[in-house]
Amino acid sequence: MELRQLKYFVELARAGSMSRAATLLSVAQPAISRQLRSLEEEMGLALFTRTGRGVELTDAGRVLLERANSIIENVNELSEEVRGLKGVVSGKVRIGLPPTESQFFAAPLVLRINEKYPNVSLQIVEAFSGDVNEWLATGRIDLALFYKTSRSLQVICEGLVDESLYLVSSRPFIGNDRDLSFEEISEFKLILPSARHGLRSIIERVAVQFNVALDVKFEVDSFLAIKDLVRESVGFTVLPYMSVKHEVELKELYVRRISPTQMCRSLVMSMSTQHTLTQATRTVARESRELVHELVKAGAWVGVI
Repeated sequence: MELRQLKYFVELARAGSMSRAATLLSVAQPAISRQLRSLEEEMGLALFTRTGRGVELTDAGRVLLERANSIIENVNELSEEVRGLKGVVSGKVRIGLPPTESQFFAAPLVLRINEKYPNVSLQIVEAFSGDVNEWLATGRIDLALFYKTSRSLQVICEGLVDESLYLVSSRPFIGNDRDLSFEEISEFKLILPSARHGLRSIIERVAVQFNVALDVKFEVDSFLAIKDLVRESVGFTVLPYMSVKHEVELKELYVRRISPTQMCRSLVMSMSTQHTLTQATRTVARESRELVHELVKAGAWVGVI
């Protein structure tokens, strides 16, 4: 069994047809057919069934696909580690960012990595806290910044910053600028993300702690949509300041801080204990940590004061 055979097999499984796989691999179709035939002869089983629209994996093919992906990933990681011994950090790193932070953190991180480590490729995905553990364990992402809501034995977590949360309104708040108590939040009709989002989990946990019944009018898993709805006076929401900084400066939205002694959230960086960390992953983790600290020190990221 050769690595090239596995790569052709995986690409064919993803493409679903010989012609699409040949295009993606930039090779001729007969070359894929030869490698697949040789692999099936070695396995002693058919890996695909031919259909009118292309190919489909057999049961044996599905088993091999799962292992083949892992083998290819391990070989790529090994190559990156060996190249790293020459002082060149390279490879692809997949990082999950919270939706509330990706809008102001993703671009600076990409620019930073591109300038300092041009051979590192970043894939950034928005990751809800409820998905982080699964995505790290399955290798969908290599590391994540997220807001911790529970403890997991499958990930290593490092605290980065504690962040205040704010009640967001379409109109100025009446009275002084004192912090709101969490009990006062129950007086407002809220628009919040669903339970799979870490922010909602934190809010619900504090509500139980203070025995407060929240009036959640709408559940929306898009922060752009939430802000649009608040702007249209449909309701209020709870967000970190950086998520609405631009709108506040334009006086499109208004905020009042919720008492940080009652509710705040802790941003952590997490990496899986199920996979070996590549040098590229460790590098992106270090740069992410330094960038967060620099933004907080510069006042560009508002932590708990």
